[in-house]
Amino acid sequence: MALTVYQALIAAGCTVDNHESDLYVAPSPDAARFIREFAAHHNRFTSQIDGQLWYDLPFMFDPWWNARAVRGA
Repeated sequence: MALTVYQALIAAGCTVDNHESDLYVAPSPDAARFIREFAAHHNRFTSQIDGQLWYDLPFMFDPWWNARAVRGA
């Protein structure tokens, strides 16, 4: 079974965060590689909290979706 983008980033040791279903990932060589290969739609932003650059991958934060999945379907 193939990993999701979220799972691949976690497995690679990337720093991630989220806002609801949007996955945020701190720039790194591994993060850039996964984004190029698997996340065609992404944005970059500067965090108002720490002033650091982050990538925003809309709708790719698995735990948000898993918490809302229909059980037993």
